[in-house]
Amino acid sequence: MPRILPTGVIDIGSSLGLPDLPRLPVLLRTRVKDSRARFQLPWGAQFEADTAFVKWGRLPSNSGFQFPMFIQHLPEALPTNLCAELLEYARQRAFEAAPVNLYGEIQRRESVRNNDRLEWDNPELATRLEAHLLKAMGNGFPRLLDGMRYVATGSHFRFYRYRVGQYFKPHRDGSHQGEQNESLVTVLFYLNDADGGETVLMPYGPREQWAYQPISPRAGDALLFEHRVWHEGRSVNSGEKYVLRTDLFYTEQINGIDS
Repeated sequence: MPRILPTGVIDIGSSLGLPDLPRLPVLLRTRVKDSRARFQLPWGAQFEADTAFVKWGRLPSNSGFQFPMFIQHLPEALPTNLCAELLEYARQRAFEAAPVNLYGEIQRRESVRNNDRLEWDNPELATRLEAHLLKAMGNGFPRLLDGMRYVATGSHFRFYRYRVGQYFKPHRDGSHQGEQNESLVTVLFYLNDADGGETVLMPYGPREQWAYQPISPRAGDALLFEHRVWHEGRSVNSGEKYVLRTDLFYTEQINGIDS
């Protein structure tokens, strides 16, 4: 089983919705050697270090707002019939209360997260979803990231179900690490439209509310972002919200050669 690094969850109140913001410049420094411990650093130290090798993302496509890390929103990335197929599968199975990983300890913490989860291993589905991502993104697919090369879309899936009042407070995702590769990018597929339940990206950290970017759940849309991006799942106002989560895995390269 891969090792999961701490997520660094913090507990703060709901964020504020803001209108589209103008494009803002961000200072990029000379690249420094990557640190395997980057997911464990406090936010301030991590962001200062990560600005040395950031990549530009843009979201949403019509806002003109640039982020200092890879972030991509893909409208209609999945066809309607595939969303319906996945939604039917999930609704026929029993979910469990979703835990959080706080500094290596798996526990239930409703003040941070109170939604439900269903885990599913399916290599065939990983291949199908990878094909849809490649088709939707073309040359924008993150084949190279932080000096590492993309190798696979993860086959360990998590369905997330949010009912009225359920949420996931601001946090960063942990990295799944194997002997030869590690996950760097979170992929969320929205399986149905939802009232509320926005995913709020915080590219400059949870304290910088001026940069918050809420993404409304729409069936078939996909959202990709680096694990180190702070984000939250806002509570659902009515009905249910279903999301399918996986990760993109990368291997380290030395002078352009896989390690």
